[in-house]
Amino acid sequence: MHLILNSAWLAVFGTPVARRYGAGPAVIVFFFGALAGALVLTAHQMASVNQFLVLIGASGGVSALTGAAMRFVFQPVIVRQDPETGERIVLGRRTATFAELFANKSSRAFILVWLGLNLAIPFAPLVTGMEIPIAWEAHIGGFIFGLIAPSLFDRRARRI
Repeated sequence: MHLILNSAWLAVFGTPVARRYGAGPAVIVFFFGALAGALVLTAHQMASVNQFLVLIGASGGVSALTGAAMRFVFQPVIVRQDPETGERIVLGRRTATFAELFANKSSRAFILVWLGLNLAIPFAPLVTGMEIPIAWEAHIGGFIFGLIAPSLFDRRARRI
């Protein structure tokens, strides 16, 4: 079930990131997001149970693509008029600053619900009596990396 959800989430959020930045940068976001997720998971395990655990999985990478998409998917579409033909040309969406990200109701709601659901996972046993075997820490680490990643790619694109 987790594999199916990760695959669907990858298609939904990986696609706009790949279309905006290209396949190479999308793969970079995925792999570094997986690494960031593994580092957060490892740090949490070391701090809470004094256990060394390393994980590099798809969840952190998919979460990174989700975070990267949040920077632009809820922003308004920029449209200009061609000076010669008068035709409307869709230019795309601007990358939101962090302040704009949280000022926008849609992106703020998505981020808060997404973070809330992930932060609720460790408390599931209190409600359901069962542990949910999901590395929520990897989700959080990847997502945070993903929120930062578009700033790196946008800055590089502006220099070219």
